[in-house]
Amino acid sequence: MTRVLSCIQPTGDVHLGNYLGALRNWVSGQHECDAFHGIVDLHALTVTEAPGVIGESTVKLAAMLFAVGLDPDVATVFVQSHVPEHAQLAWVMECSVSFGELSRMTQFKDQSSKREGDFISGGLFTYPALQAADILLYDADEVPVGDDQRKSATSESGIVYLLETSAEIAKKFKRAVTDSETDVRYDPVHKPGVSNLLEIMSACTGEAPDQIALRYSQYGPLKNDAGEAVIELLRPIQARYHELMNDRGQLAQLVRKGSDKARAVSSVTLQRTYDAIGFLPR
Repeated sequence: MTRVLSCIQPTGDVHLGNYLGALRNWVSGQHECDAFHGIVDLHALTVTEAPGVIGESTVKLAAMLFAVGLDPDVATVFVQSHVPEHAQLAWVMECSVSFGELSRMTQFKDQSSKREGDFISGGLFTYPALQAADILLYDADEVPVGDDQRKSATSESGIVYLLETSAEIAKKFKRAVTDSETDVRYDPVHKPGVSNLLEIMSACTGEAPDQIALRYSQYGPLKNDAGEAVIELLRPIQARYHELMNDRGQLAQLVRKGSDKARAVSSVTLQRTYDAIGFLPR
């Protein structure tokens, strides 16, 4: 069976784009592959400084991953810092790559330029080495592009979070940007705002965007119905999330189960690496 590794950073609240663009695919594909899903909290150290923040964010993200439908008996959901092999292999990777190669990494250049004058973590410089370790540890056949929850919208009003109330979601959809025309049609190039609403409804209902458009002649009803579709989509997810967050013991067991499964695989890879290097056996 094909092994797939996907990772996500606990660096922000999960939003609708995360769910429709990645998490829902994780859920639908978990029975078709040997799925490993990592909450990469070690990576989050490069952007989070306050103590305790990463831990609580990790708990919330784990609860959300199970709430959206990842089955701990099927998929391996693990926390990166609970699998020490990540840090151990990362050191080997750091010692196997040159300073010049790391200096050319575009992510370090981009992030360090944005933080000019601010603290720049050394971990940001060696970030690719840890990423390489993440991938190599599980002998994954496929590694989809990760989703670290960065926002693509320019303001909070354009982002729908999975844990927002029905009123908050409805309000955001009512304020959704469309255009100065009045006709409702699916045209991503010339009517991106309207098309986005239609695509969201399509993702919630399974109906094609152009077919949905035929039912509307005004933007107002479309915005209202798109909001309602999202509210209904998120209702069971929110219920399961709060259930898990109210039972931290059960949630901890689920996380521990996944991390133990991850260690069973990653420890073999690390030992192969140590043997190849010629470290003294234990």
